[in-house]
Amino acid sequence: MLRPTEVRSGEHLKEADASGAHQKLQLEIEISRQFPYRFIALAFGIVQTATLLIGAALLRIFGFRKELLDQELATHYHNVPEMALHKKIELQAFLEQTYTGKGLDLGCGNGVVGGILTRMASLDGLHGIDHDPAARNLAMENGYAAFTVAELATMEPMERTFDYAISVCVLEHVRDLSRALENIKRLLRPGGKLIFSTPAPAYRKKMLGYRVRSLFRLRASAEAFASKCDLSSMHYNILSENGWRERLAFAGFKVIQVEPLFSQAQLGFYDLLNWQIYFPRFYCADKLQNFAFKHPHFKRLACWATAVVVGAMTASRANKENATHYMIVATADGE
Repeated sequence: MLRPTEVRSGEHLKEADASGAHQKLQLEIEISRQFPYRFIALAFGIVQTATLLIGAALLRIFGFRKELLDQELATHYHNVPEMALHKKIELQAFLEQTYTGKGLDLGCGNGVVGGILTRMASLDGLHGIDHDPAARNLAMENGYAAFTVAELATMEPMERTFDYAISVCVLEHVRDLSRALENIKRLLRPGGKLIFSTPAPAYRKKMLGYRVRSLFRLRASAEAFASKCDLSSMHYNILSENGWRERLAFAGFKVIQVEPLFSQAQLGFYDLLNWQIYFPRFYCADKLQNFAFKHPHFKRLACWATAVVVGAMTASRANKENATHYMIVATADGE
């Protein structure tokens, strides 16, 4: 059987380019912690929070209410409300799945999302896998049963003892996707499920920055913007539905469900909230976190505003016409 052709987010995306762009972004964020940028960034962050408060107050007048999930996410992401929105959209979809037996969280990070899913879906403990050893303690605090430090593409074989594996917008960042999928297959029992979210190709042209440039017929600028986002985000794999079916089939999976996620409107609002990533010298998330720690009243207001706004933005769901991401469910064959 021939190895499937790697479908990437543009042929320009190379490992060295992506790594360099990501490092450049991190250097710019580091500059934001120096004088005078740290004070300017904090001011921008406070203005952002005040704007969210005004928006949340108006939404309450029009009858929008926050849910328990909104409140829990806001507690963790009040300083990065765009992440609260992102994770709410994904958790809505993950909570609709059925889970039995032992589970894996691939690329679990600090375990916030997996911890919420464990509690709300009454999971029997998750085994987290992540390349960052610093995430171990946080993941365990968030209720993980175990934690393994490993790269998905190079990890040592483990016994096929897991009934399902979840992955929340991780596989697009894996350099050697074929090897990673083969390793994931080896972790699952025959018939075990792989459930994951990932961007669709449509997301590139539905980003707010791309659409604004296209509106003014700046096609080259729009494509350059999308490519820059891919590089700084280290997006190695942005596949079509058929592309995912092909890659998964080659690794020994059968796709049984593909659901649309993240509407164009939701992505546009996410981009607005994520403005600081385009101006990294004014990155304010860490400054807001410190400010909220010193000022509990500010934190409570930020959490409330984030929860209300996220609840309003996720009241409607994506469809196939406006989706920018997928939720994909596949089963491992019995070999």
